[in-house]
Amino acid sequence: MLDQNIAAVLQKLNAGPALETMDAPEQRKFFSAMRSTPTPIPGVESRDLQIDTGNVVLNARLLSPVRETNEEGDLPCLVYFHGGGWMVGGLDTHDQSGRRLALGAGIKVLLVAYRLAPENHFPAAHDDALASTTWLFDHARELGVDPTRIAVGGESAGANMAAFVATELRNAPGKQCAFQLLFYPMAQVDIDTASRKEFAEGHLVTIGLHNKCLNTYLETDSQRTDPRISILLRHDLRGSPPAFIGVGGNDIFLDEDRLYAARLTDAGVPVEYHEYPSLIHGFCGFFELAAEVRTAFDDAGQALRRALHRV
Repeated sequence: MLDQNIAAVLQKLNAGPALETMDAPEQRKFFSAMRSTPTPIPGVESRDLQIDTGNVVLNARLLSPVRETNEEGDLPCLVYFHGGGWMVGGLDTHDQSGRRLALGAGIKVLLVAYRLAPENHFPAAHDDALASTTWLFDHARELGVDPTRIAVGGESAGANMAAFVATELRNAPGKQCAFQLLFYPMAQVDIDTASRKEFAEGHLVTIGLHNKCLNTYLETDSQRTDPRISILLRHDLRGSPPAFIGVGGNDIFLDEDRLYAARLTDAGVPVEYHEYPSLIHGFCGFFELAAEVRTAFDDAGQALRRALHRV
């Protein structure tokens, strides 16, 4: 059953203009208003920096939990990619998510502002995700990061890219991700599932918005089956890092996330899969409204601790 507080928010949103009717600047303004907050969560140090990938310079933010003076040593780090359908989002919209994960897991979190559509088309964002993760491996020690304990993660579009990076680097010497944290990733551009029909309308991220985002980011039909973005179409997932997958029970991507979890499991990859029955797509933005969102962050933090902290 849908969380009552989230249902009330949806009722108000559904009475207004549909998101898929907005252009990119309008969507960015709307998303920023929903997800940005002027009061950062305390207990986390923040440092803005730039990542030079060789092709483009990306803005990034390193979030580090405040430590006692006697606590020393490099920390694990999660490279975290924001959601927003490859059209919207940035460092400020997902700063709160990063801070909660940093505190909950006792790790550093590197937020990356990758290139967005329509200014930049596929595979620009995916290339940025791979390049920024590789960059962190190369610069880990100077940032106080243990390069043997680097994970990737994200929300929605960002989770899709994290899954791509995790598998792409599985055979890279010295650059293998230790874990992948995936909140409600899109797993395939075009797929016929019951959840895409059942939750097609009225649950914030609609099929119409999904199609608008993909048609903006992708330029050709052949890209729709590219395994970099349609991660369910990757032929071999063996050797991918262990995964946490969390998805709401009212999400258009619910069924494909079940399928992706099963694909990873069949490939011998340890998977911690969670469905949160009362939640919708994009639930990370409703932390204060719904108790089950707080449960999801607790689950994610604990999974990160188990995967990244040596005991």
